[in-house]
Amino acid sequence: MSLAELTDVVPGKRIIYIRKSVVTSALDYAKGNPSDEVVGVFRAYDEWPFQEFIPITNILEEKGGEYKVHPQEIMDAIKDTKIIKKDSNCDVMFFHTHPNWLAYPSMTDINEAAFQGYYSIYSIKYDEFNAFYFDGIMWKPRVLCVC
Repeated sequence: MSLAELTDVVPGKRIIYIRKSVVTSALDYAKGNPSDEVVGVFRAYDEWPFQEFIPITNILEEKGGEYKVHPQEIMDAIKDTKIIKKDSNCDVMFFHTHPNWLAYPSMTDINEAAFQGYYSIYSIKYDEFNAFYFDGIMWKPRVLCVC
């Protein structure tokens, strides 16, 4: 059973498991650039938990409130995941920060989400970390379980 099936179909299973060391890596990366939106990808192999963080370069010169991912880096990070290959054993959750806003999807996030799947947002200002499943239409909140 896939991660999407477990979190969207089975009642009560709306939890995303992620290793504490991976969250620490992502948040340290974010806090190292507190005024910029930073971007990355979490990866999970064989379903649970998310166990790897890959930083992705924000190629915008003015990064304060927006980001644009480095095209080759993002493709390298997701090329062998379920986003691209449906039979892959690797799931992905996109990550970015909001330096001065809450950890909820902004209008830009809502309008520019490129893939159906998992997204996470960390608010540097409010020290808040949230996750969502984007089904192509709606952003559905998820519970993050750091283990």
